[in-house]
Amino acid sequence: EVTPEEIRELAGRYLCKERIAAEASSYEKNPIYNYQAESAIDDSMRTRWASDWKNQEYITFELSSRATVSGIELKFENGYDALYDIQVSDDGKNFKTVKTVMIEEMNAPEVTVKFDPVKARYVRFQGIQRNNRYGYSIYDANILVKQ
Repeated sequence: EVTPEEIRELAGRYLCKERIAAEASSYEKNPIYNYQAESAIDDSMRTRWASDWKNQEYITFELSSRATVSGIELKFENGYDALYDIQVSDDGKNFKTVKTVMIEEMNAPEVTVKFDPVKARYVRFQGIQRNNRYGYSIYDANILVKQ
């Protein structure tokens, strides 16, 4: 059963998928698969962004305009149990951390990271420490935006 609070929360958010662009610090070079940043916003679970096999990699999502952002939904291939920050920015250069996710805090590949609403145009997944030998790998990302 859905509570009135859950209905209000769902009514007050919008998944901003088609309005984002993506760029990353790196991507795994592969002659067969496209592991570039755009693969994390194409709504396909057959494609993904895969970073180099290093700790400090990131992927940045750009909204079409500044909005009130309250979270990010991430569908990982692996790396969901890593240490990472979610950061926001107005200019795409100066980022502020709004949430730190600790190692093993998330126990499933589909996660929703919520934070206090903040005005921003850019949202970044900033890796800090991987929990395996591979890179970060995200099938899909959705930004939670308040209407």
